[in-house]
Amino acid sequence: MDETVKLYDLDAYQEQFQGRVLSCEETLLGKQKACAVILDRTLFFPEEGGQSADSGALDGIPVLDVHIKNNVITHYLASPIEVGKSVEGSIDFEERFSKMQQHTGEHIFSGLALSHFGLHNVGFRLSSQETTMDYDGELTREQVRFLELEANRAIWRNLTVKAEYPAPEVLESLDYRSKREIQGAVRIVSIEDVDVCACCAPHVRNTGEIGLLKVLSHERYKGGIRLHIVCGKRALLDYEKKLENCLQISALLSAKPDETAEAVKKQGLLLEKEKQERVLSERRYVGMRAEQIKGGEGNLILFEEELSPVSQRELANALTKKTSGFVLVLCGNAAKGCRYILSAANRDVRPLNKELQQAFGARGGGSFEMTQGMLTADKAKLEEWFISR
Repeated sequence: MDETVKLYDLDAYQEQFQGRVLSCEETLLGKQKACAVILDRTLFFPEEGGQSADSGALDGIPVLDVHIKNNVITHYLASPIEVGKSVEGSIDFEERFSKMQQHTGEHIFSGLALSHFGLHNVGFRLSSQETTMDYDGELTREQVRFLELEANRAIWRNLTVKAEYPAPEVLESLDYRSKREIQGAVRIVSIEDVDVCACCAPHVRNTGEIGLLKVLSHERYKGGIRLHIVCGKRALLDYEKKLENCLQISALLSAKPDETAEAVKKQGLLLEKEKQERVLSERRYVGMRAEQIKGGEGNLILFEEELSPVSQRELANALTKKTSGFVLVLCGNAAKGCRYILSAANRDVRPLNKELQQAFGARGGGSFEMTQGMLTADKAKLEEWFISR
């Protein structure tokens, strides 16, 4: 099979084309039935170099995916097309242009990461949703912000982006980035004073078309760093989404949009203060409740509507000191399900906990003197059963 003519190499901005069907065979795309169609020429960029394939249609039939092998490009369709037929192809140019913005932005950032910090791009993934870049060394937050600003300065300079296949003798003298050895003709994408890289994908003509590059996040990854970026329209949409969230938070907190962080901080302090006050209030209640209950030799059972697990445990410990029998403290609605703590002083409560499980379907376990878990039971029946043990 002859190599497919890559029309996207000739004009990345072309949206429609004509091509002749060389073959059409039934196949599987994952678990989905599909038709593998090969044309003599195509505008569809295949999944290659970390970038997902273009979307679009051939004679109105949606293209599900596009792959390349030995420079032959295969289009996967849901239905067949007659071999020998001349077809009309169209790509989703809005998606194509967005990827051109992201990919050219990656070139700028990677070129600067290499020239300023000696880091090499060792991983790249560009889909219709995200762009990630991996480098073989770490960067501080300040260094990431520096590279982001320098990348945007390169964008604002509206530098020319060139894509060409240099002659072998010219290629030998070029110092260019490449993640792998390339056989045959090498396509070089260069941006003056910023980057020279071997790359097969479509790019914008001038850096100004990128508009903006924003680093969304970065984290350590395999001994280096992984960054998530957005460029162009994706950056605008990301900003709009975050602004809308900020405005909603602003309204909820009755604070100006640029003061929401401070407002959230103050709200957090108030909540922490309220939490501490609740803790103190519960402790006072636990002490008072324990004082109200008379001790003795029999079993003690106590139902509480609402207590934190810590306060429930403190109450169980306090009651355990007041009786030589068993103590059962329950929190919540027994009929709908509640937490329980079964305890005793210097006695093994596990056999009784097993009986509790058998009688009421309790779920839980623990140690020699204390078990805990969840159960659902009729309050009166549970109380009668426990007192009689």
